[in-house]
Amino acid sequence: MNTLQNKVSSLQQSSGNKRNELLTNNYAAIDTEYVQTNNSKKPFELITVAFVNSQGIIKAKHITDFNKYQKPEQALVEWTMKELLKYKLTFGWYSKGVRLQDKETGTFSGKDSDFKVIDSVCKYYDIPSIIGFDKRGVPYVRGYHYSLEDDYYLQQNKFDWYYHIDLYDVYRKPLVKSIIYHNRYKDLSLESVSQSILKEGKFENLKGSDILNVSKEKLMQYVIQDANLVMKLANYNNYEIFDLMNAISLIIGIPFERVCHTGLSTWWTKIIYEELQKSTIIHNHLSIEKFEYSGGYVIEPIKGYYEQPVYVLDVKSLYPTMMINNNISFDTVNCDCCKDNNEAKVSSEIMDIINDGLAEEEKREQPYWICKKKTGIIPKLLIKFKEERFRQKN
Repeated sequence: MNTLQNKVSSLQQSSGNKRNELLTNNYAAIDTEYVQTNNSKKPFELITVAFVNSQGIIKAKHITDFNKYQKPEQALVEWTMKELLKYKLTFGWYSKGVRLQDKETGTFSGKDSDFKVIDSVCKYYDIPSIIGFDKRGVPYVRGYHYSLEDDYYLQQNKFDWYYHIDLYDVYRKPLVKSIIYHNRYKDLSLESVSQSILKEGKFENLKGSDILNVSKEKLMQYVIQDANLVMKLANYNNYEIFDLMNAISLIIGIPFERVCHTGLSTWWTKIIYEELQKSTIIHNHLSIEKFEYSGGYVIEPIKGYYEQPVYVLDVKSLYPTMMINNNISFDTVNCDCCKDNNEAKVSSEIMDIINDGLAEEEKREQPYWICKKKTGIIPKLLIKFKEERFRQKN
């Protein structure tokens, strides 16, 4: 069985280059500044927008640059969308964030961001928007929709499909934050991440709440600097983050942009589904009931003064290692082939631990058994990913 590293190398060689093709063409970083209003029909006012592209060209506009128009803000948002559509790939920082309401509790979480604001301004002025929303309500760059009858708008679409990567989603991944950058940034603000990674921060240490109290010139420098920081984080260390995202994309067969905006649960779902398709396990009408499980048992230390040395044992990847060593997987536990094999049965000590704390009717009299004839899907995958994890860490 090839290691994951060999698979990555093979995929990179077959593709000719490990860099995603979206990064080989001109792309841009965008940042906007806006204020919230007390008007429910017009919740935001767009103030200024900046673009910094991969060729180093900077374009920025302030709402007052459009004072010759009857509706300066409408002119600003139309200029913004026209610039966005020039690039197949764009980056932002918390550019796809939305404020969502929990249907059960009625409470809100998150906050609206650049794309939500752009779409909101378009709705207020009753003009077509290039921003679409997926089933979860998350915005993306769609381009002017083909259903529009006005050729002027449709001609603004330079590409059949647009890609936008919110770097906030990339840098908040545990894989990136903990393993690649060793928790160097204390929070996920652009200022914190930029200072820790780039050793560079926002213009004159200003905050978004200060934008109404500074001159137009300073505000323009502020928004341009933010776009610059986004661009530098995207390019940092010769695209090390995006080369990693692209390697994951190639391995698991999920599009590059989606890898950037999803996490392990999505990746594992795709991987396991494909493994199931290859295996003899058929789940055409599988209904899985959800249960709540407690976490691993943590031994509480005894407080006090110790004259003897205290030793800490840190087992690398403890849970994956246990699953690999014991062949634990959904297709190996209580398999059909080892039901009568005493060597496959879980020990009475382990069964006592499993049953401990369960209600009497939930306790299991007969022990579980784990397949001895085949390696489970999960251990096979964990072996690959453990090797790749340590390779990437090194």
